Amino acid sequence: MSQEIPDVKVLEQIATATPPFPQSWVGMSFGSSPRNPHGLLLSFWPWAKGCFSKYIIPDHFCSYQGIAHGSIVTCVLDEVAAWAACYTMLHLVLTHKMEITFLKPVPTKVDLFAISQIMHADAKKILTYSTILNDNGTRLAEATGKFSIASLSMIAKFTSIPEDTLQKSDDQMIASFKEYNASLKNIGKKR
Repeated sequence: MSQEIPDVKVLEQIATATPPFPQSWVGMSFGSSPRNPHGLLLSFWPWAKGCFSKYIIPDHFCSYQGIAHGSIVTCVLDEVAAWAACYTMLHLVLTHKMEITFLKPVPTKVDLFAISQIMHADAKKILTYSTILNDNGTRLAEATGKFSIASLSMIAKFTSIPEDTLQKSDDQMIASFKEYNASLKNIGKKR
């Protein structure tokens, strides 16, 4: 399952030089919504094959003291893969299947990088590879994921969010990703 991923120094440079993705989701996502004060509050940046997050898992998300709970590690891997899929496909997605491998304990209270790349995408499904690295580039956990392009009516059926609200959010997400990409091109021109 070993995939080619960028060096953590490259990821650090990207995170320092560019703003994270805009977060326009209307919901209270545990993984990334800025409106959920009890969540992970993850932010994401693009890289050539997907996206990544730089994050410190707080100690209150531990299992044993100093080690992140496996459910939190799984959530981080799922969230970074979903954002990579949404960013690449410009559409909301649903997790269909994930297979997680815990390679080493994932520590709390240290800089970590969660990285996801798109391995395959078509009109119905997206396959991803994701990993969590420590600050020296050691892989701590990894996952393969299968995501489905989600119809807004399906998401509305499974949630309490009305379909017209989802449509506005989806439109806003697509517009914000396009604006974000345009701003990155402008950043490159200013150098």
